[in-house]
Formats: sequence, structure tokens, C-alpha cells
Amino acid sequence: MGPSGSGKTTLLTLIGGLLRPTSGIVRVNGLEITSLKERQLTKFRRHYLGFIFQSFNLLESLNARENVEAALNFAGVGGRRARKRATALLTDLGMADRLRARPRTLSGGERQRVSIARALANDPQLILADEPTANLDSRHGHEVVELLHDITRQQQRTIIIVSHDHRIRDVADRVLWLQDGRFEGFDEGDTQQSALLDTARILYGASPDAVPPRAAASQPIAPEAMAPPPPPAPAAKRGGWLPWRRA
Repeated sequence: MGPSGSGKTTLLTLIGGLLRPTSGIVRVNGLEITSLKERQLTKFRRHYLGFIFQSFNLLESLNARENVEAALNFAGVGGRRARKRATALLTDLGMADRLRARPRTLSGGERQRVSIARALANDPQLILADEPTANLDSRHGHEVVELLHDITRQQQRTIIIVSHDHRIRDVADRVLWLQDGRFEGFDEGDTQQSALLDTARILYGASPDAVPPRAAASQPIAPEAMAPPPPPAPAAKRGGWLPWRRA
């Protein structure tokens, strides 16, 4: 969180490998992405990241299911397998009756659910969300906030969100405050050191020696391990982690 122009979106694009820093390095789960070639960066984004955008960025010529299938196609999954995966994700997100709907016929909340399904399509470890509730009304924004929270808890994923929406602050494990491209402080909900905070401190000029060791760090991604991962697990069954399906 932070004022406009503080560097929030720039930070996301650096973590996502869409921008290269003019100095310093960026590590994601132990992988130094600043040293990767463009071809390797493409594979990294395709298989390890999911993106959720403020303006949804759906293809108007494709229906809801085809928009999700497109992400799978780029990752080498096609045909019946891609269609089955896209259908399962959208159904689990409450979009079973809107599979063939074009983006222009969907509400803002429905379009954001399609974009979330697309972000989850390739079973990414990390999801980057840039102002995911900015174009939504209060009700749909609240649904998206709860949905992102439940995804992190029940699907064991990490989501980094850039937002001015204080509803997200209420459910976040950690809030980092950006001012003029630097972190001025942070609120944390537990004692474990955030991998994002480690990366950010290095990115914005702190000495690596000053960064505390991470607790229970996951195994780093080796550059040579950029091959496509195994087929994604089936989506959660109906009635699982969706907030509007709770008893």
C-alpha cells in the first residue's frame, strides 16, 4: 500500500519479470530472475506466476471459458484437457452458467472472477494482483477480497497485492507501506519473515547481511528446472473454499 506514484506497480512488474531493475537483483523463491534470459523469463512467468489486473485484461473476442483456456494453451495444455480445467475453475468460482458469455456481457465482479480463474489456470506458486478491486462496487469488491484470502489459506498459495483498498489490509498477513520507492514500515500478523520483505529490502538498497534469515523457506527454483510442471490438480470441489458457499 502507498500513495500514487510510490512504486507499487513497478515493484509488481519487477517481481513478475516484466521490468528489469537498473541496478540490484530480484529473487523469487530463491531464483535470481534478473539473470534469466528472455526465453527463461517467459517460462518462469508461464509456469510459476499468475497475474490479476485492475482492468481485467480479458480478450473480448473470446468467451469466459476460452479466456481461461488461452492461459493453458500458452503453457502447452490444449484441447479437451484445457477445456476441462477451465470449466472446473470457472464452475468453482460460481461461473458455471456464464462459461460461454463474452466479457462485455459480464458484470465487473464476474469479469474479475474470470481473470482469477485465468491466474489459477497453470497452478502458480505466486499470484501478483494489481488493484484487483479498484473497478468493482462494494459488494463485488468484498467478494473478491474474501476469495483471494481463501485461495491463500486453502490452496496454499502466495498472493502479493497492490491496492488502496483497506478491506484487503484487514485480511492480509502483512502490509508493506511504500513511499517514494522505499518501504517506510510494515505491519505483520505473525513472527515469520516475509519472503517479499527480504526481496524488497535487497531491491531498495539494504545490505543482504541486514536481511534476517527466512523461517521455513521453501526450496529455491533452479534455473534448469524451468520445464513445465506436472498437470495441475483438479479444482476444489463445489462447496469448498468459496466464501459465498459457506454455511
